[in-house]
Amino acid sequence: MPVPTDLRRAILVAALLGPISSSAQFLTGQKLLDLCARHGREDAGESEAELLRDVAGTGTCRGYLMGVADRLEDDPGTGVCIPPDTTVGGLLAALRGYAERHPDELHRPASQVAAGALRRAYACPAPDTTGRSSPR
Repeated sequence: MPVPTDLRRAILVAALLGPISSSAQFLTGQKLLDLCARHGREDAGESEAELLRDVAGTGTCRGYLMGVADRLEDDPGTGVCIPPDTTVGGLLAALRGYAERHPDELHRPASQVAAGALRRAYACPAPDTTGRSSPR
């Protein structure tokens, strides 16, 4: 039995609007860490549904961190200088290290936590203000 067009539209609208939160803060630092928890771990015998959820979470984590890194790199005023050979694993290590040192900040928006982690891990070197030329 074919599904009526109106019902299909209603399902599509519900699917698109369902995940939207009424809060402006969609993701906290802790939730981002939870999504990133699977990254780099071996299969621990999870069910197929658990593995699919982990893959989705890992993809969200990776994309989120790359997006924050790209945004910080695009703005020279951020003081962030991420080396071109940096991997997503390196970004994740920065986030995890920051979270261990600042667990009290994990309630904040994920964008702020990730940006803070990347600012600390990849701060641009201070410019030489002595006027001396660098040794060759």
